[in-house]
Amino acid sequence: MLQVQSHSLRAFGFLAILGLVVSMFCTTLYAKKAATSKMEYSEFFAYETPSGANISMVGGILTNPTKKAITLKSANAPIAQVELHDTTNAQGHMEMHHIPEIAIKANDKVVLQSGGLHIMLINLESPLKAGDTLEITLHFSDGDLLLQVPVIKKEVSAK
Repeated sequence: MLQVQSHSLRAFGFLAILGLVVSMFCTTLYAKKAATSKMEYSEFFAYETPSGANISMVGGILTNPTKKAITLKSANAPIAQVELHDTTNAQGHMEMHHIPEIAIKANDKVVLQSGGLHIMLINLESPLKAGDTLEITLHFSDGDLLLQVPVIKKEVSAK
């Protein structure tokens, strides 16, 4: 009886290990890795938040080196709601509004900046301070990019 029980336990252990190995192989084989976008980026920054504010802006340059248009569909950050925005001149005053996407033509670039197309951070969980780094993921039509964006102090121009 003891010998039968010992063989049963060994067989059960072998089957358990075999099941685990097969499971890991199948997970590796069928796991779909998020595609990385071919979009190039440079000069990205986020503005430090003024005292009492819970919004900020992210800017930079997106360059599409491919022969096909790529669209920035959305973005997300762990510490804020993120929206794509544009600023337009409406009868002499500037208006900022949410837009669904930003298209970057083939072999072209788009500058994200205050007063134009940009990424808006809304309802920040905590203030951004110069010297901090903001993690933000940009979701493009061809894949994603995870960026570590430096936070800078906004230069105020004298008028």
